[in-house]
Amino acid sequence: MTESENEVVVNKISQTSERIYELQRLGLDVDESLNFLGCMKEYLDSLRFIRQYDQTQPDTVDTAPTNEPEPYILKKEQTNIIIPELKKYLHSKGENVVHFGVERNGGVEKVIGNIYQGSSEGDYYQSVESKATHLLYFLVKDHLFVYGNKRIAAFLFIWFLDMNGMLRREAKKAPIVSYGIIYKLTVFIAKSNPKDKNIIVDLITHIVSFHKELLLD
Repeated sequence: MTESENEVVVNKISQTSERIYELQRLGLDVDESLNFLGCMKEYLDSLRFIRQYDQTQPDTVDTAPTNEPEPYILKKEQTNIIIPELKKYLHSKGENVVHFGVERNGGVEKVIGNIYQGSSEGDYYQSVESKATHLLYFLVKDHLFVYGNKRIAAFLFIWFLDMNGMLRREAKKAPIVSYGIIYKLTVFIAKSNPKDKNIIVDLITHIVSFHKELLLD
């Protein structure tokens, strides 16, 4: 490795360390911080395609469960950190994000409550796949933000899967779900008829389950 190449590597390590420190200071732990940075790097193209889709649309008011308990439980406190950091990252890439992630009426907390709703017998959405799919669906359909609903939904969806060990074949390896699939699933939900919610959710849950089976091979 040449001196200039070594300098580039050192700079990247330094920048990553600074970002991890900043995210930890905001309240994420080490794993949450690393997964956030990894998802941003790997799925930025998905968010760009979703934004391009939005720009072509008229303005609007903006299962096969495994029954396995998820090791990571999403909380509103994490989204309070992740969404502003996502906004900051997109801004660094030259996007206009003035109204990105401005929440309406505390809807995110209600969505998180919905995916963990249940009774004494357990959560209504018992599997990680089902929770992830409902998280994506509710965030896309409920228009909880002034701007950036679909991109925020897509990012929280992949981040939730990653935190639950369902996005990669092995730790720190490239994800098995392509950015093209994330884009298609998100737009598919956006264009769907709300009357078809159960069909849509069941279909996407099966798709996520299929990718999990690949991960376990």
